[in-house]
Amino acid sequence: MKQFELNKTHLSPIKKKFESLFAKMNDLNRFYSFLEKTFLYKGNSHDFEKVSVGSYLDELKTRFEFRLKKNKINLDYQTVDQTWVVPKGSLTHVFYNLIDNSIYWIQDKQRRAGYDITYQTAQPDAIVIKGIDKDVIHFYDTGTGILDRYEHTLFNSLESGKDNGRGMGLYIVKNFLKSFGGDIELLPDRNQYNHRFIFEIRVNNNDSEDNG
Repeated sequence: MKQFELNKTHLSPIKKKFESLFAKMNDLNRFYSFLEKTFLYKGNSHDFEKVSVGSYLDELKTRFEFRLKKNKINLDYQTVDQTWVVPKGSLTHVFYNLIDNSIYWIQDKQRRAGYDITYQTAQPDAIVIKGIDKDVIHFYDTGTGILDRYEHTLFNSLESGKDNGRGMGLYIVKNFLKSFGGDIELLPDRNQYNHRFIFEIRVNNNDSEDNG
């Protein structure tokens, strides 16, 4: 206590950083524990429901309507006509997280465009959800894409490029999909910024129909 400057300059900041880290770890633990209960490892017919993905996206669009209009972003899912047999609530985990991320990074690009012409585009911003076949959907947006340093780790826990991001969103999405035989991956295609940007979402609909 006599070494006031040492305590103020070194020890107190370390203590505050540790307390902040400990609080975040507890927050993540509670967050993960809650979502862990929704993962399916041995699902039965009562855990699954038949969902029109397009109709679900209609409902989800209304939840994002204010943010989409505010940032002048078009949510395009006209080609989505799949009907998936999936665990109840699973589409919320998947698409809510992806759309939320897209809005954040499109906003980031729009801010950058205010002082860097590299990010200025003539085309309106959009989030595109594209049906490929009965089991596959592609998801991408007009943001800058995935930075090189994250493209191999973005599905890891505690990995986030956002300010104050938890780094759990895509980790949870991937593990949730895998818990019932689905998956999500970042495709090698690159956008105008030379970044990978297309997510491929897959379900094993044949197995899901058997469970249903």
